[in-house]
Amino acid sequence: EVAWHLKAAGRDDLAAARWERAGRDARSMGALTEAARFWAEAVAARPTAPGPRLELAEVWGWLGREDDFAREWQVALDLLPAADRSVAWARRGRVLRSVVCRPRESLVAYRTGWEIRGADCPHQLQVDLLVGMAWGEAAAGDSDRALELLERVDAEVSKPDAALAAERENVRQLTLIRTGRFNECEACASRGAEFAEQADRKDLLWGIWIHAGCALGANGDIEGALRCVDRAVSGTRGIPVLELPSLAARAVVLSRMGRITEASAD
Repeated sequence: EVAWHLKAAGRDDLAAARWERAGRDARSMGALTEAARFWAEAVAARPTAPGPRLELAEVWGWLGREDDFAREWQVALDLLPAADRSVAWARRGRVLRSVVCRPRESLVAYRTGWEIRGADCPHQLQVDLLVGMAWGEAAAGDSDRALELLERVDAEVSKPDAALAAERENVRQLTLIRTGRFNECEACASRGAEFAEQADRKDLLWGIWIHAGCALGANGDIEGALRCVDRAVSGTRGIPVLELPSLAARAVVLSRMGRITEASAD
């Protein structure tokens, strides 16, 4: 409300920060349509600032608006100084390994960010790039290379926080799937999901349990698959972009079990 009044008064210079706060708050609750609207206003208030455009691009990505995502991301990249463009590539990589799910494109983005990083690249950004490349290799590249990259992450961070620990377990689970070690996936998912809960990373929790469910289902363990997708459903309540595909996954598993009435309800 304050931002709308400031905009009406011609004070975009004061409204911009309010729009950004509203955008972050809306996204934190999974209100992506509202987040996109607020970040679009922030971009209009500060059209030459790359930060709001990167935020808007990510929200477009989560909403499945891939053309809008690509457009805003490219404008943000062009606005950033050359020394800071690895940030934009890292952000691109993250969107492409979330709901958009383009593993090969994500890997290219992270590799590009790594290759162009400067000598003074922030430590956290380097870690993000390494983890992103590890995920890309695990999902669509070389599983051994993924584990090598995780070793580099371990060398960089001796005491990882919950979010990083969850990311690492997520990558390890993908390597288990790629190498056919399906029986180990549920235990790995349990570890990763616990860290994801601690970090309030519902996106990671969702991916971890859905991947585990797919692995167990492919291995013929339908009861185990149901356990995993049930955890995905319960962990993503109230976040439609994650809850809906979780419910769909459970419906598929229930239908394979012959529980058609329950599957139809989902």
